[in-house]
Amino acid sequence: MKLLKIILTFILSVLICKASALGIILLSAYIKKDSFFERDEKKIISYFKIIYIVSDLISCAAGFFILKLMEIKNALTISSGMFIVKAAVTYIRYRKNGEKVISEKLQELGR
Repeated sequence: MKLLKIILTFILSVLICKASALGIILLSAYIKKDSFFERDEKKIISYFKIIYIVSDLISCAAGFFILKLMEIKNALTISSGMFIVKAAVTYIRYRKNGEKVISEKLQELGR
């Protein structure tokens, strides 16, 4: 049962990470309006990297509090492990074709 709670928390943490990254991007695009996509492509890519790291930290903090509510021992260790696993998977996926995908999406948006 404990393993099931941890797996569900991990899945919820991934969803929170995606939602918070999307929310931060939409909020910053709304605030900056047209100037958001007029930046240099390298700056936008580094901005997206920072957004992902921040949203991953937010989701792992949420995962920590969820684990604490479920009274799981070593919640900090488990949530730190979730952060490391998610960061490693994202790094591997990004190294494969990350900048290319981001560049293509920016071109689709009219850049």
